[in-house]
Amino acid sequence: YDEVLENKTYDCYHGAECVSPESDILSGNGKTIKAKNIKENDLIVYYNFDTKKNEIGRVGNVYIHKDATNLIRYEFEDNTYLEATDYHPVYTKEGWKSYTNRNGYPKPVIGDLVKTNKGYKRITKITPYSGKEDYYDFQVISRDGKVINNYYANGTLVQGSY
Repeated sequence: YDEVLENKTYDCYHGAECVSPESDILSGNGKTIKAKNIKENDLIVYYNFDTKKNEIGRVGNVYIHKDATNLIRYEFEDNTYLEATDYHPVYTKEGWKSYTNRNGYPKPVIGDLVKTNKGYKRITKITPYSGKEDYYDFQVISRDGKVINNYYANGTLVQGSY
């Protein structure tokens, strides 16, 4: 990471896959940062599907979905939850799933096991709801410069939009 990435924040509109501003994003130091506080060049954890390991990447861009309205809340067996736009994919034992069939993904259901940074946890409740809040998404860049399409929000592996 010797080169500095150009700092950019983009506004996203319909179609952005974003998480709640209060989501805890797993950072490179093992702690979490609220999604609303993530900045370009912050280090966050992603899952490398080739190596089957968690790795640290740098945030290339921050995307903000202004006034997101179609939202979903997933609750899990460990009493944690994830709030996101209803089309934001989560990674399950069967692969990516999205509540509103984003990219042809199947819909997650109660009982599905979602990937966490430590293993898997079961979905116990799914609640669609409406709101009006700015939601966030991130572009993650690996050490070798590849754009990565995932990160951990509230301990759950989610897909990035970009």
